[in-house]
Amino acid sequence: MNYLFEKISWKSCTTEHLQSYNKKLVNSATDLLSKDFSNINNFYEELSNLIKSAAMVLPRVQYKKHIKPYWNNCLKQAKRSVMAARAKWKKEGSPRASENVYYRQYRKAQRRAVWEYERKEFDDIANSIELDHETYWKLIKTKVHRKKKKQKVVALEVDNAVLTNPQVVADLWANYYEKLATPPEHVDQEAMKSKVDEILKNSEGMYDYTFNSSITAEEITSVINTLPKGKSRGIDGITYEHIKYGGEIIVELLLKLFSYIIELEEIPKSFKMVIKIPIPKGNKTS
Repeated sequence: MNYLFEKISWKSCTTEHLQSYNKKLVNSATDLLSKDFSNINNFYEELSNLIKSAAMVLPRVQYKKHIKPYWNNCLKQAKRSVMAARAKWKKEGSPRASENVYYRQYRKAQRRAVWEYERKEFDDIANSIELDHETYWKLIKTKVHRKKKKQKVVALEVDNAVLTNPQVVADLWANYYEKLATPPEHVDQEAMKSKVDEILKNSEGMYDYTFNSSITAEEITSVINTLPKGKSRGIDGITYEHIKYGGEIIVELLLKLFSYIIELEEIPKSFKMVIKIPIPKGNKTS
């Protein structure tokens, strides 16, 4: 499903676009609201697919040719296959047994497209020497400028040593986050149980009142109104804008979702999944 991976241009949405989106939500939500679910993941999967399907009427971010001038339709299809395969891989628990054949095909096609584009550039330069000196130097300048932009040095300081090899740096980051996500082999189970019991004892009396009354549409609406714009989407492909521009029907759907969460005492699996992207911030990190 292409709508899972194409970025919506919310800034380009007109009133007509948003009205069409809302209308599709209303038309599709009737069936979902009339169903009963005993599995929270089934309900949320249908809900997220409904939202993204309705959003198909919204404009997509247009490709900027100057960023990747070698890009073509072949690469576009290969990239979509990679993204679809990755989504399936994540859904199946990220197995490590085999490599992604779609990614290898995409990288092969990308390398060939870059090679063909650069060959054409050099042909243009060679042909322009005898025809137009101004065009010749313009092409040379563009080529050199692009190469300079690509030559970025990634450095990481570890134990007073500065490492610049991209693969070594990437492996260090991977090992760092792998260790963070791996529980220690020897855990004091008694101390952990004691800590959990203490937390439960202190929290039961404080927060029991939270679910004494049902969640209301007004509460959901007030939260939606505070949601910021322009934030990245989650694993499910939903952004805050999907919610903010969804109208009253989105409030009704979310009310049913949160009511199921309380009733079934379970949250959707995708709520527990995140995408972590480390962003170096100058001298603030080492």
